[in-house]
Amino acid sequence: QKGGGWPSDPGGPPNTTSTAWALLVLKSGHLAPLKVPPSAPAAAARFLDSVQSDGGAFYGDTKPGKEPRATAAGLLGRMLLGRKPDDPAIKRGIAYLGKVGLSKTDPVYNFFATQVMRHAEGPAWMNWNKGLRKPLITSQAKQNHAKGSWWRPDVIGAKPGGRLYQTALNMMALAVY
Repeated sequence: QKGGGWPSDPGGPPNTTSTAWALLVLKSGHLAPLKVPPSAPAAAARFLDSVQSDGGAFYGDTKPGKEPRATAAGLLGRMLLGRKPDDPAIKRGIAYLGKVGLSKTDPVYNFFATQVMRHAEGPAWMNWNKGLRKPLITSQAKQNHAKGSWWRPDVIGAKPGGRLYQTALNMMALAVY
């Protein structure tokens, strides 16, 4: 994609969230080990440069900003590209995500932020994990065919994704161990 990122919709503008998903796929491919063209991570880094603010501590989805989901996705992307949790910009972003906390309506943000905090380890991870596990586990359906799944109609992406979407994202957040 021109600019180095990936779009949500074919032909659409690249965004930080889709680029982070693509970087997860590329990292998995690299670990598989599949051949990952070196131009893809380099292009993704250029895209992240174009949507970062405060030296890479915060991210917007399609332009520089400070949006929680985009910041979580951008920070994870940077970490997948080799930045360490002790990088000053990453530390500022981690502190910001810690203040934002868990979202009740955005499981994509929760997944990306959980990945970032797990990579950060230490107190940031311990505090995040305390705030994540109990609310997610207690909000699972308790009976009938839906037992063990998640569903809230007010969740971002609830209508097109449904119960399966919410369950998959919440399970991935809980599976970072």
